[in-house]
Amino acid sequence: MRAVVLPLALVACGGAPRSPAAPGPVAPEAEIVQINELVSESRLALPDGRRSAGWVELYARGEAPVALDGWTLSVDPHSDVDPEAPAAALDGLEIEPGGVLLLLLSGDRGEADPAWPPLLLDRAGGLLTLRSPAGGRWSLRHPALAPDTALGRRWDGCVGEACWREAPLGSPGLPNGPQPEPAEAFSDRGDPWRYIAGCPADGWERPGFDDSAWAEGPVPIGAGEDQLRTYVDLGPEGARTASFCFRRQIEGRDGLRRLELRLRRDDGAQVFLDGVELMRDVLPPGPLDRGAYALRSVDEAEEAVYRRFELDPALLGAGPHTLAVAVHQGSADSGDLAFDLWLRGE
Repeated sequence: MRAVVLPLALVACGGAPRSPAAPGPVAPEAEIVQINELVSESRLALPDGRRSAGWVELYARGEAPVALDGWTLSVDPHSDVDPEAPAAALDGLEIEPGGVLLLLLSGDRGEADPAWPPLLLDRAGGLLTLRSPAGGRWSLRHPALAPDTALGRRWDGCVGEACWREAPLGSPGLPNGPQPEPAEAFSDRGDPWRYIAGCPADGWERPGFDDSAWAEGPVPIGAGEDQLRTYVDLGPEGARTASFCFRRQIEGRDGLRRLELRLRRDDGAQVFLDGVELMRDVLPPGPLDRGAYALRSVDEAEEAVYRRFELDPALLGAGPHTLAVAVHQGSADSGDLAFDLWLRGE
């Protein structure tokens, strides 16, 4: 594998070295956990008085905790990935979804704690490689760094060359910064959606389905809650309609670098793009019929939350697309419902 002339580069398993912005063939497991920030030489004392030789911060994407049993971290001072480079096991460690894990580098001092891997980063630059049990690999080639100068992403999980920066001290164990909201709206606040009480039996989520007989109104859509734009009839008390379905046509474009979906749901939701399920939240696995209920009723604090999901931007190429969402009540006694969705890219 040849080197590239870049101050910073990422290398993916199964392909040539690449810049952080290139998509590249990275194993899915290696994309779940990312190298988020590092300091190659630390001179600062920790709150408990101990000193580390440097540190590495990992970030976990996705919606579930990631156990690092079988994962390893290795350091190679050369420009190419060396499979024989000494590797530190990360067994016993776990990262919460959307959270960070700080690894304090102990050099060869024999620390027993896996959060203190026996590694050293080279101040002159080198290659840091994270490997998953399934063989996925994510490598960061870092430049020469001054003592206590961090190389990190501008926000957790950021991708692309412009996402990386050097900063004094860094933010070990803390978020790197707020992620800016993508500017281009494909489906936004207050946009109209077609909707129906009681989802059709089959095919309603696919392009070409005739929804001309459905009602239409701006989001948020629901009942029994404040700050809604469109109100629906939930059905008789004790026999509430179990599901409501929503559809909207949008226009995509090629060349997107990032695609973000924000979803408000009360209680559970299943989201489709062009007939393919993107995600489901608070719903049981497997096929769902119109009478299925969510796994639980969400509480008052959760009802107004907009959950954020990063999507593959290649899903929204040029041309028309169909967004479809099924929202399921938590029980036959539910007195409220809410749906809103934003889709933005850049």
